[in-house]
Amino acid sequence: MRFLCKSLRVAMPVFVFVALLTSVSAQDIPDHPNKLKFPELKFEVPSREGMRHTLKNGMTLWWAQDKGAAGLPALFRLEAVIKTSDMLDPAGKTGLGSFTMSMMREGGTATHSREKLNRELDLRAASLGADIDENYASASVTCLHRDHALCLQLYSSMLRQPAFNQADVDRVRAQWLQSIRHRNDDPSGIEGREWSRLLFGDHPSARSVTRASVEAITIDDMKKWHQQYVQPQNIMLYGSGSLSAGEAVKALDTIFAEWKPTGERNAFTVPEATQAAKPGIYLMHRDQAQAHLRIGLVAYQREFEDYYPLIVMNQILGGGAFSSRITQEVRVKEGLSYAQGCRFAMPDLYKGDFMAYVQTKNETLAFAARLVMREIARIRDEAVSETDLETAKQFFIGAFPQQFSTRGNTVQVFALAEYNGRPENYQEEWRNRIAAVTIADVQRVAKKYLKPDQLVIYALGDVAKIRQGSSDHAIKLADLGMPVTELPLPEPENLTVVPKTPEQPKPPQTPVEPPK
Repeated sequence: MRFLCKSLRVAMPVFVFVALLTSVSAQDIPDHPNKLKFPELKFEVPSREGMRHTLKNGMTLWWAQDKGAAGLPALFRLEAVIKTSDMLDPAGKTGLGSFTMSMMREGGTATHSREKLNRELDLRAASLGADIDENYASASVTCLHRDHALCLQLYSSMLRQPAFNQADVDRVRAQWLQSIRHRNDDPSGIEGREWSRLLFGDHPSARSVTRASVEAITIDDMKKWHQQYVQPQNIMLYGSGSLSAGEAVKALDTIFAEWKPTGERNAFTVPEATQAAKPGIYLMHRDQAQAHLRIGLVAYQREFEDYYPLIVMNQILGGGAFSSRITQEVRVKEGLSYAQGCRFAMPDLYKGDFMAYVQTKNETLAFAARLVMREIARIRDEAVSETDLETAKQFFIGAFPQQFSTRGNTVQVFALAEYNGRPENYQEEWRNRIAAVTIADVQRVAKKYLKPDQLVIYALGDVAKIRQGSSDHAIKLADLGMPVTELPLPEPENLTVVPKTPEQPKPPQTPVEPPK
């Protein structure tokens, strides 16, 4: 009897489970995952209230209190956004801004040698960073909350009192020169560099450091650059940590108490970008099994009215991974590539480029180029489907909340929006503007910015095989109907073209008689 009762206790949950399973199976279950229905998820952009503050020396601080996850030590993070650009480097000294920012981190400070600074940071699992791009320079500190007072002192010293001593400058310069010597080892690096030089010519955005420019930069140049740009009037701060906003403001007012503005906020512009290369095909030889293809033109400077339909159009054309047309044609249907797609560069300071790309065998490059150009023409000439439009829009709307995943990320979004001059309601309106994009909008911007008669095609690979084409496809490079120009691959150090040395005729060899 005891055994029977025990068996019933074990079996009863099984009976209940089977009954529930039968009940569920009787309901209307979709026959395809696409038909599943989910409740609508609501997301509201976090409030900015209480995040923006002004320090006594005039610097703006965006701060979000974030005590971190339960059971884990709280972190302190702070970043300075500095109003400057690597496009402002003087002629002959390309890399000055980047070299200076590197030395701020790699060269120690007036109070700490590089070795002592690194030791202090390593003991606390803390980090300092300094960098620059075309939009701004940045300097950051990350540490445990308990160490924030000391790390703020180190951070302030890095910002205000970089050492620029000769030994460290020589060490970093040698590292740069070694990297420059080997930069032609990376085909992707060549592709990006030479595409910019081809398309933008002498525009500051297309400049590259060279051996000559790095060797020309002096310590005095770096000190002057630092004095001009790394000053309170040019800096916005944002950060997060356990400190309340009031505590953060007090700590930063204390650490920067003696750091006063030296003038007006830096304001700069860059020259207008125009397309330097004429429409056509440009081939650059490099002995490699796979060719790198780019197709594009100088197209767009960020204007808000066209921004939203443009990113939706780009998503449909080639930005949307397996849902995009270029990936479907080039990879899924034809199996030509694992790397393909397109993107619009949308800088605030100058007109950027549209660029479609494919990496494929040398022999199939012409066929891949034809497929991409066909899709560019199709999105101009034919209205996209409602399904394609909604898939692209829902991708952006669904991904939008990710940028607010932490308090630190949230305050960064708000700070950089202000730095870049976005409207105050930019984030609140973003999804509405995406949702409002229509089929007609997509075709309008495709016609406006994708101009087939201005396209430039650049290919890096084995030129003979690229010209030869593939026996599996009838299309040849000449069939694309564009003039073809072969460009020499510049040598890596100064990006100059080294003339080929003509091959010397080999002397006739005297046949060697076999031993008797």
